[in-house]
Amino acid sequence: MLRGIIDDEDNMRRVRDDVLKRLAESQERADDTGPARKRISRLDDLICKGVEKLVDFDAEDAKDVSRMLKEWRAERRALRRRLVVAKRDGGQDPQAVADEMV
Repeated sequence: MLRGIIDDEDNMRRVRDDVLKRLAESQERADDTGPARKRISRLDDLICKGVEKLVDFDAEDAKDVSRMLKEWRAERRALRRRLVVAKRDGGQDPQAVADEMV
């Protein structure tokens, strides 16, 4: 039964087309990393300046600045994780992968 499905050229074309579509979508996500990279760069700048100026604030303001730094660092970590996933899932030639799978 399975051999008949695999040997059917129309079924294999549909599978290949579906694989191509999914890989192309992941490639688009991988290519759309510019805004995330810019935001990470901006967060790096904010964190660096915030750390430098932390000593200039009084104790009460220092708590707020520390909280902001913590939030910026968390956002930066999340963006970096997204870039890793985008790089892992994209960056492949969809046609080659589809041909290899089918």
